[in-house]
Amino acid sequence: MTPPSTPVPGLPTPTEGAATLSWVMPTTNTDGSVLTDLTGYRIVYGTSNTNLNTVINITNPSISTYIIDNLPANNVYYFAIKAYNSNGTESVLSNVISKEL
Repeated sequence: MTPPSTPVPGLPTPTEGAATLSWVMPTTNTDGSVLTDLTGYRIVYGTSNTNLNTVINITNPSISTYIIDNLPANNVYYFAIKAYNSNGTESVLSNVISKEL
């Protein structure tokens, strides 16, 4: 006789998630001149589109994709990015995008 099968428990609720961000490297400054001194990017994000209070500094200007992991689940996150040059001058903030985890 075979033992009765036990029910398969449901999948656990995720406690963490990740967001993959990709962008196109800028080639011109805001005044239209050729961008020659791109130094890196700053990703800003948070759980409100008006309070992007966490900053990730990327010092390699050739990177165009970044994964933010270990984000607590059951939240909506808002992300934007800005480029900066060797003088520390920042671009305007990109459009804000969101992802629900």
